[in-house]
Amino acid sequence: MAIIYVKSGATGNGSAWNSAFGSLASAIAAAQAIFSLFLGAANAATITSIAGDKDCFGTGSNICNTIAVSNIVQGTNDNDFDFFTFKTFQWSHNYSLPASSSITSAVLKIVTFDLEDNGAGDGFGGIPFDDRLFIDGIEVSGAFDDVSTPDGNALTQLPVNVTIFNLNSLFFSSLADGNVNIELNSFGGTRADAIAIDYAELEIQTISEPLTSVPEPSTIVGIVTLGLGALFSKKYNQDDN
Repeated sequence: MAIIYVKSGATGNGSAWNSAFGSLASAIAAAQAIFSLFLGAANAATITSIAGDKDCFGTGSNICNTIAVSNIVQGTNDNDFDFFTFKTFQWSHNYSLPASSSITSAVLKIVTFDLEDNGAGDGFGGIPFDDRLFIDGIEVSGAFDDVSTPDGNALTQLPVNVTIFNLNSLFFSSLADGNVNIELNSFGGTRADAIAIDYAELEIQTISEPLTSVPEPSTIVGIVTLGLGALFSKKYNQDDN
């Protein structure tokens, strides 16, 4: 730590130097504040959008590991959720991104029932199904290729599938406007795949850039140095008088 000695004596003229020391401390604090103002801070944020509701396919259960077709209950406003059929399921995610932010990552989670893309589980064998996923018209290649469900009937408790997509930067421009349309086509193969969707959750990570540009360090240092030089010149002259 630097030690600053100030002149003081019986004449009392040293009070000018004591005052200068206090001004120096204030100037340093002000300079630090200036740096903080110009530099700003890059803030990370997480935005979550849920389509559908987390009610285990309309049953209201908090635990949703298995379910049977006969248990699915579609509510009035569920639209394409909690509905067991084959079709092009459609939904949207709407959200607001922080100002001056950039997307760093995006994850889409879809909870489905009886999806059989990876082999038919209905006793007929073969691989006739191809469930396809589109985000604002861009297909997620091989979206459900690893998802399968065992055989069963309407009363059989079958496992619920949770599929997570870590979206690459190809999709970031589609997500940037705060609105994204999703399509899950369950009849992309040679046979239609009857499925149900409980909900879909989109999680986006962003980082906000500083709002102001950073001046050259030499500019700020020069301003502070010039001010301190003038300050001490004045104090020195006062003390000599």
